[in-house]
Amino acid sequence: MDKNVIGAKAIYLMEVLVADGNLLTREGIKSIIAKHYPDFSIVSAGDVDEMIEKLAYHQIKLVIFDPDSLDLNSNREFKQLKKLHAEGNFLAISENLNQDFVMSIVKQGVPSFVTKECSEEEIVEAVDATLDGNKFFCNKVLDQVIERNTPEEYSCDPTMLTNREIEIITLICSGLKTKQIAEQLILSVHTINTHRKNILAKLNLSSPAELVKYAYATSLVKA
Repeated sequence: MDKNVIGAKAIYLMEVLVADGNLLTREGIKSIIAKHYPDFSIVSAGDVDEMIEKLAYHQIKLVIFDPDSLDLNSNREFKQLKKLHAEGNFLAISENLNQDFVMSIVKQGVPSFVTKECSEEEIVEAVDATLDGNKFFCNKVLDQVIERNTPEEYSCDPTMLTNREIEIITLICSGLKTKQIAEQLILSVHTINTHRKNILAKLNLSSPAELVKYAYATSLVKA
């Protein structure tokens, strides 16, 4: 692991792995990370074997990768990557929005997914959310996850859920009503209702049924 040494004290830097089969894209993402996170140490990979090597020999905190450009599509390879990176802080950045492809990546347990059309600010938000243990999807990706048709003018705005919102979604999927959730979390019914409305608004969903479908489709809740 990279480190800076000041006197007798070693300061270890947070290591981030940027993996993309395209050199220019890889360097572009590295540039964004270096600009916004000067204390991060960045390592890179151009293929799956190199990803595995870097994960084996570095203490990686976050993996930013394009599974499409890396031809990363087998369960065996994903299991190996997840075994090497047990924290599971994976952020996919890809231009492939084919629904089958998006769903295959999400079902592998990748918590965050944005497109290469997203702005620099959105990518930074995605990094922050993923490091905090939150799920983060831009809405173009989310459309594929919950099988909505995306209008041409639909934005690539981000969708981020807080840990509390994820907790409430999990309880909703378990069949608990608002009052029961409020009692379990020691919150008011009004607070739970506010959270529910905010969750639906964030995800651009219209009903609890769509919310449950989203939760299972993104592996937020295990079937």
